[in-house]
Amino acid sequence: MKKSSLILFICLFFQQLNAQQAFEKRNNFIQLGYGPGLLYDQVLTAYDNKLGYTFSGIGPAYLGYERAIGNHFSLGLAVSFSQYGAEWDSTGAYTILPVPNPAPVPPITEPVATKYSIGVQSLSVMLRGTYHIAMCNDQLDPYFGLGLGFTSNILSWDSKPIDTYDSDTSFNEISAPVADAGTSFSYQVFVGARYMFSRSKTPFIKNCGLIAEIGYFGIFGGVPYGNVGFTYKF
Repeated sequence: MKKSSLILFICLFFQQLNAQQAFEKRNNFIQLGYGPGLLYDQVLTAYDNKLGYTFSGIGPAYLGYERAIGNHFSLGLAVSFSQYGAEWDSTGAYTILPVPNPAPVPPITEPVATKYSIGVQSLSVMLRGTYHIAMCNDQLDPYFGLGLGFTSNILSWDSKPIDTYDSDTSFNEISAPVADAGTSFSYQVFVGARYMFSRSKTPFIKNCGLIAEIGYFGIFGGVPYGNVGFTYKF
């Protein structure tokens, strides 16, 4: 009896090892995800003490491709986008119109209540290397990895009088708190997991799954992020 049980256990064990895995060599994955930037507002902390300060943002949203180059390792490319910014109230100095001719130097100005805003758009392209933990499971695929690439940042400033003036001539806070706006080297470290619908009887659905990921994005001093999304294996 004991011998029969041992043989059955060994057979089941090797059957499980030979079963289809959620991640296997030569698998390809397309991934689409979205999530709130965790602590992205820390990028603009230089202004969070301003009157009427509010922060808003979207993303990061990302599209990625991944290729399994072994039973544990993969390489891929991910493109992500995020947009965030802040508004606050202050007082701006406005040139009194109409301007006399000849115009006085310095110009005649008066203080006017003003709403200021700053915005940042970030587009990142990352080459990602990932290690996948073998689970002997055709549904669960946990992993962790590192991404290296570049991020392009577009910085925008704006100021609008709360009442009647059309243009602000005094917004001179040029020392941007989001230093190094432009294109720069960036990196990310991440950990995540896929859950594949491998046991579905529908051919298309069985190659689909859900994905969740958290990580750390090394730009603007570093910010954590998280996202969830969908994946398709082929």
